[in-house]
Amino acid sequence: TLPIGNVIAADGMLYCYSDRGDMALVKATPEKFDIVSKFPITLGTDQHWAHPVIYKGTLYVRHGNTLMAYKIS
Repeated sequence: TLPIGNVIAADGMLYCYSDRGDMALVKATPEKFDIVSKFPITLGTDQHWAHPVIYKGTLYVRHGNTLMAYKIS
């Protein structure tokens, strides 16, 4: 189960950034919602309300004044 947050879709997967600071990779089908992997966003300050962005194989996540980039392809 994931709390409230922001979602972006790419390559048949969902990238879910929760308001508690977790980023989850999710495979969603009509039958089920499987969390493939999950990790905490630990850098930055303030609320986890930014929307993640995927551009040219990189996932960008902002938390406060900190921007993190994760290679996903």
